[in-house]
Amino acid sequence: MRIFRYIIRKQKKQVDFSRRLLPMIGICCGILFFAACDKETIPAEEFTGRTQTYQLIKGSEYDISGTITFEEKVDLSTRITISLSGTSGDIFHPAHLHHGTVDDGGEMAAMLTPVDGATGKSVTELTALVDGAPISYAQLIIFNGSIKVHLDDAANKDIILAYNNIGSNPGITSALTREITLCKMK
Repeated sequence: MRIFRYIIRKQKKQVDFSRRLLPMIGICCGILFFAACDKETIPAEEFTGRTQTYQLIKGSEYDISGTITFEEKVDLSTRITISLSGTSGDIFHPAHLHHGTVDDGGEMAAMLTPVDGATGKSVTELTALVDGAPISYAQLIIFNGSIKVHLDDAANKDIILAYNNIGSNPGITSALTREITLCKMK
């Protein structure tokens, strides 16, 4: 009989222990589940690390200059970032990629995101030209082209705020007196 009581007592202790342990295990699992859901997913690296930067030269009486940077993305497209100093206000300055040098007057190859006058910044994700032809970072850094940033897209669209050649064209290093051709579109 003593053995029987011992076995019953032992089983009762195991049941009591299980009743206390199971809720604790459930709470711990719930905490771990919600903690894992709260963490932001770490994105895969977006860029390859390859970049090319060009100076943008003052193009008019406005004291505006800056840089344009091409960054290769892992999908081989290009993020184009324009950073200008000297801009202000709530105006947006159109920016274009053109075929040929700034002196050639080449056709527009791509419309870039306009530069925000308040920040002097523009970011464009470029995957194709205006004619629909795809363009990769590798093609862009050897592209026979130029960049022009305009004052506006209305009455002052002929005023070039900043410019330079890119790709296979030799870059311009100073704002010498030069005739900058106006933008042409097909």
